[in-house]
Order: sequence, then structure tokens, then C-alpha cells
Amino acid sequence: LAWCCLSYRDRDVINRRSVFYRIGAAHQTGVLVSLILDNICVQYGRRTVVQNISLEAQFGRVLALVGPNGSGKTSLIKAVAGLIPFGGRIAFAGSMGRPDALGYMPQDQQGPLALSVVEVVLLGRLERLHMRVRDEDLDAVRGVLHRLGIGHLAGRDLGELSGGQRQLVYLAQALVSEPRVLLLDEPISALDINHQLEVLELVAAMTRERQLCTVMVLHDLQATARYADDVVLLSGGSVLASGTPEEVLTQESMRRVFGVDMEVLTTSSGRRVLVPLALV
Repeated sequence: LAWCCLSYRDRDVINRRSVFYRIGAAHQTGVLVSLILDNICVQYGRRTVVQNISLEAQFGRVLALVGPNGSGKTSLIKAVAGLIPFGGRIAFAGSMGRPDALGYMPQDQQGPLALSVVEVVLLGRLERLHMRVRDEDLDAVRGVLHRLGIGHLAGRDLGELSGGQRQLVYLAQALVSEPRVLLLDEPISALDINHQLEVLELVAAMTRERQLCTVMVLHDLQATARYADDVVLLSGGSVLASGTPEEVLTQESMRRVFGVDMEVLTTSSGRRVLVPLALV
């Protein structure tokens, strides 16, 4: 594999671009319960983009971060991933044993385009890789590629793929790390409607099967209403509302945050949909 032929400098560059990170967890008694954010603040120079955000993300549930552009969603998720400096505290409640894996899929995906899909996804298991890639690592890569329906792309270079295909590859990279915490920044933005549903169904199913703590940034309010267990609505870098989709995605909150009049309807299957009517 190309990984074994790279210089230490090139490996370091790829390491920093890879979407696999770890959060250190304290060695305490008990079991993993949740991910806690306590008074998180993020500043870029003198500009504060995240202000005193506190929330709790439960394991086995999908939490969606929603809000207008510039509301602090991506900055908050980058802080959790440890990619940018922040104030406040991020911790696991009731953690025990070794640090738990964190899988992160960024919004602005950049990676070495000359690497094959298999090699890119393997970077998700970076801390487990040695000079020789083991069969179990390749089996894990094949398994997640198959589950995402992109096994046929395994031998192709990343640079040959469409934007949507690359998005699925980076999702595979985040999942192959076998994380306990999964952070996804707009995971369906480049996908067609069929693949959007496939990805969200898969993420929701894996969150429950593996008892993951999944936090997603979403712009699609219909997808949020359908797939999120919990929703945090951000505006101006602060939490405006949090709770279930029914509690947060209301006509009043949509009007206040997005400046749009919406009608909340119920489909024949009992699902809630938000229909935009007019600008306020």
C-alpha cells in the first residue's frame, strides 16, 4: 500500500488531514453515558462565534445541530473534535477504561487525491495500523464500503470520484474507526435524494446498534425531523432551543431564526414535515 511508501513528513500531513481523532477519557468507574459540553466558547481573533454553549449528547441517540449559516454549528463540532482552540469543558460522563474513539467527517473534505479509496478509508484506523496492514483492517474497510454501497469504488483513486462519492468515502473513513462518538458535519450535502436517505438510515441504525453518540450538523429540516432524536437550534453562536424535533422545529422558532413562515404538516405515515410558505 502507498501508506508504507510515504515519507514521515507526508505521513504527518495525512495524519493531520485524516478524519480520525481521539478524545481522552478519564479512568473512572461506571459506564459510558453521554458526551457533555460545558460552557463551550470559540473565538476567531476578537470575534466570538460560539458563546457559552452547554449540552449533553446521549449514547444510542442522534443529536442534530441546526441553524442558519454562521450560527456556530461547524465551529462547535470542530471544537468537540479537538481541531480548534476552545474555552469550557468537553468530557464523557461515567467513562471508564482506555480513551474512546471519535470519528469525524468534516464539511470541507480535503485529502490526498492520489490515494485509492481503500487507502483513504484505512486512514480511519490510523492508530491501529503498523508497517504491515492486517487482514482485520482490510476486512473492516471492505465491510463499511459494502454497507455504504461503494464497494465497487475500492480500487479507484479519490481524485477520480464525484463530490458525492467522495462524501461517502469520508463517511466510511469515520465509521471504520469503530467510534463511540461520531461527528458528522453536513454528511448529505453533496448526495442525491436516494443516497441521502440511505446514509441517514445507516447512521441512525448504526447509532442504535453500536450505541454511538452521534452529533450531526444538518441544514435539511425534513431530514432533521425524520432522523434526529434530539435537536439543538443555534442562532448567533448560542443555543436558542433544544429538545425533541417536535419541541424545537416549530413555526415560531423557524420564523424567529430563519425569517421564514412555515407550516408544520403531518403525512399519512405520521411524519412531520415543514413547508416554507413565505419570507417574513
